[in-house]
Amino acid sequence: MNIFYPKICAHVTLIAFLCLGPASVQHAEAYFFGFEPPALSLEIERDDNINRSFDGDGEKSDTVFKPAVSVERQNQVGELTFTRTALSLEGAVHSRFSGLNHISPVMDAGLRRHMGGPGGSPTARFDLALGYEFFDQDDRFGAFVKPRIELSAMLEERVELSLYYEYDNRFASENTVFDVEGHAVGTSGELALTPDMFIVLGYQFRRGDAVVHQPGDLGVIKGEQLPLDTFKDRFTAVNLGNADTHTIDIGIRYFLNLFTELHAGYTYEEIRADGDEYPSNRFFMAVKHSL
Repeated sequence: MNIFYPKICAHVTLIAFLCLGPASVQHAEAYFFGFEPPALSLEIERDDNINRSFDGDGEKSDTVFKPAVSVERQNQVGELTFTRTALSLEGAVHSRFSGLNHISPVMDAGLRRHMGGPGGSPTARFDLALGYEFFDQDDRFGAFVKPRIELSAMLEERVELSLYYEYDNRFASENTVFDVEGHAVGTSGELALTPDMFIVLGYQFRRGDAVVHQPGDLGVIKGEQLPLDTFKDRFTAVNLGNADTHTIDIGIRYFLNLFTELHAGYTYEEIRADGDEYPSNRFFMAVKHSL
């Protein structure tokens, strides 16, 4: 176990945590040419298959607390072009399986271009996130890079649709089982029920490496393997290699005011590889606040 992890994790937990962006468009405009005030958030998530097992008897559930804090700066570099930079510290604290606890410093840079006039639709975005994950369990340490291209448009006054492509690559520091690379395409839609309340729907398809955990020492599953005690009993981490992952999201967002947002939702994820399926159901609630 990393000796400085508990101190950092405790410190991060106390300060509450991240919102990667403004609490509202109006609030963002007030600070548009300078740094945003720090933004904090806390998400609580319940996952019924945190280890991504295909065997019902091997599935482990857990409740995860995800706090974070960030600072952000946006600049206008052309009539219709804007840049964004952000620094954040994100954390995850698991109620049952402490080996999955981690903190991640992340740097995010982006470019946004309005193609339908100032503030108009459609909008093209490019983002690049770089970070490092410090886990309670040293085998899981690793750096990651995530470039993303997105195109969004208002279909009508209350409906926004987005399409995106994302590449992710994680470089494990201790064990190559946790080297993960993949390509994803997805779409999301947002419906404004009122000026303060939104329904959010999303779907993503990803092809690439996926790490799952099965009870015991396995020889029947293809892929690089590593026995671990993360889940109390003896489990083996397996990198499935070229797996397909389907993710469906549904949620609701509500702005209490210009600075505070509530978000609740459900995510279904299913990993498919070599005829096996690894499903999970996640429910979450989050609060975000910009100071």
